[in-house]
Amino acid sequence: MMTATSDVSKDAAMNIQDDRAADRGAIRAHIDSIFQAFIKKDAAALRATHAQNWLGYLEGSRTMIRGLDGYMDNVYVDPKSPYGMKSVLELFVRAGDRRPANQPGRPRH
Repeated sequence: MMTATSDVSKDAAMNIQDDRAADRGAIRAHIDSIFQAFIKKDAAALRATHAQNWLGYLEGSRTMIRGLDGYMDNVYVDPKSPYGMKSVLELFVRAGDRRPANQPGRPRH
């Protein structure tokens, strides 16, 4: 009887782990879609990755930003600009340097 209980517990634990793995994959895919929208300078795709009732702070904001329109008003996505994220790796390489990656005079890492 103890074995049956242990097997049930193991099965339940495995299902929880499987669910978490699926959740992690979905979260990573969503975060990647946000990065890809920035990399491609695609405002419509960026807008599609956020909920209408988005609520939060962005770098440099001193007050809470409310709503999707507020979010879009506070992010910079200009397809014509020479500045912008070129890869997800760049985000981690230049985390301490807040200037755009291709800004003249910016030291290369």
